[in-house]
Amino acid sequence: MLCATCKPLDTPIECVKEDALYKADDEIYVIGRVSEDDLAPYQSLKINLDGWAELGLEDFLNLGFHDKGRKDNLTVVY
Repeated sequence: MLCATCKPLDTPIECVKEDALYKADDEIYVIGRVSEDDLAPYQSLKINLDGWAELGLEDFLNLGFHDKGRKDNLTVVY
């Protein structure tokens, strides 16, 4: 996923939530099920959703992007 967002392969990656949420530079990578609370500390960062992750429409809508006007910093990455 780092390659899809044009980050070098040696970019340090911080695990925020095992098998679900990672941080690299000033971006968040969602690769599994997370809650709005999991993302709350990172709402000002660019958020990349893994398009191949098992996130259903309900999971996506429950993240609260649409009702809080944060959808401009959200990208789906394949």
